[in-house]
Amino acid sequence: MKRLSFLLFFIICFNTTKKAYSQGTSLSQPINSPLGEELNPSVSADGKTLLFLSNYGEEKPYPVISYLKSGVWTRPDEVTALNTPSTKLNNNLGYNLSPMGNEIFFSSNRYGGIGSNDIWMIEKTPTGWSTPKNPGKPLNSTLGEADPSLSPDGKQLYFVKWTDKKSSTGLPCGKITVSQRTSKEGFREPVDLPAPVNSGCECSPRILSDGKTLIFSSERAGGKGGFDFYKTQRKDDGSWTTPIPLTYINSKTDEVYAAIPANAEMIYYTAVNGKSKDIYRSKLSPEFQPDRVFLLAGKIKEETGKTVAGKIIVTELPSKKLISVINLKQDEPYLIILPKGKTFDVTAYGSIKGWFYNGNHIPLDTLTKSVYKEKDFKLPAVKLNTAIDLSNIQFEGSSLSPSSSMDLDKLVKWLQENPTAAIEIGTSIPEVKSDTVQSPELTEVKEETVTLDTTQFIRKIYHNDITQKQADAIASYLTQKGTASTRIKPVGYGDKKKGNKSNEGGNMVEITILKE
Repeated sequence: MKRLSFLLFFIICFNTTKKAYSQGTSLSQPINSPLGEELNPSVSADGKTLLFLSNYGEEKPYPVISYLKSGVWTRPDEVTALNTPSTKLNNNLGYNLSPMGNEIFFSSNRYGGIGSNDIWMIEKTPTGWSTPKNPGKPLNSTLGEADPSLSPDGKQLYFVKWTDKKSSTGLPCGKITVSQRTSKEGFREPVDLPAPVNSGCECSPRILSDGKTLIFSSERAGGKGGFDFYKTQRKDDGSWTTPIPLTYINSKTDEVYAAIPANAEMIYYTAVNGKSKDIYRSKLSPEFQPDRVFLLAGKIKEETGKTVAGKIIVTELPSKKLISVINLKQDEPYLIILPKGKTFDVTAYGSIKGWFYNGNHIPLDTLTKSVYKEKDFKLPAVKLNTAIDLSNIQFEGSSLSPSSSMDLDKLVKWLQENPTAAIEIGTSIPEVKSDTVQSPELTEVKEETVTLDTTQFIRKIYHNDITQKQADAIASYLTQKGTASTRIKPVGYGDKKKGNKSNEGGNMVEITILKE
């Protein structure tokens, strides 16, 4: 009996493990409704905005949007820019939310197009969604274009060009193509993806957070029936890996329009629930996940919170290889994708004088899963007697650490661009320690004259205050790079500088604006 119980326990545990990635869950209300069908989801990179089709209260499905707040999805709202009475009569397909959630690309045969079906777009504005715009040629053509998907960096648009074929279930077949984005509404001539991606009947490509992993739908030999989900990945030489099916999700019915947020832990898709269709969610099996990346998103702002125009420069460390320069208009968001295994410097600059720069080093050598982080770069205002933290500058004793050269070079650049500015370089530590007995942490020595009765003698005091030497080291670096010494005032504050919040009891480095 005990052996039988153990065997049953083993079988149950084994099957539970095996099915960890095979059982999707239908999303509860308010996403899915018993009074209608919900289908074709698209999700933002942070996983907090869900765009999908619903026919609740209507005969034909229309796009709605929901937001995840405090772990709960809000009641879906119509995207009014897309849901006017006239547009509900048109063929509107393949809605895709941009990674930042601030653009929607879709396909439609509405009036004003070029071919039988075109790709259109709307963007989020301070007053709501804009009216649909057609990017025109060469993105659209006299053929039918559908199922757009914008890459995480916003530089590529994947979509389908319809052919004259139909799938076994009567859906349009197409070729997956990609077009390089040159501006808000500008695109280059599309290029078909090669075999083995295109095999004759494909649709609904979805480019994932690493910018090279593609989940798409295809009807091909070996499938379960109709369109099935497949995963492929672009190699360094531009070719694509052999597509592999998502067998634990695929079924005899059509699988189209997968939605996967940046962390790639979950996949949203449409499945039959009884007699209707609902949106389901399932864990995304590791073999179908994209490469691990760190996604950083936000805006450039003043310290007051007002957005400003500027640029973000991404540099690989320690090589100082320039990765990208992102120019941003006021209130324009950025999204940066950084691969695992390296360290990067990401620094924001204002477009005009009056602001200091703001940046961080981002080490990704221990990145274990994809991460999406929102960060607004707040630029300190350049004002007289304003102190600006530069504690990224590190030391090895009283000498500058080689890892600090990037931060020092940024300061050199700022001084070059502001030739009339003068600064104080202030360094401090949390606590100055001293003793008459030398120890490993008390590396400095000063002498003082002591009078005992009528006899004078020299006493040595050992201490750890090397802040003046450190300030001098920064000043020396700046002057060697061409900054006049008259513009620099190095000051070692010991532990007299208030508000030292340096990490692990280390140095705090500040510059104070003495002259604008």
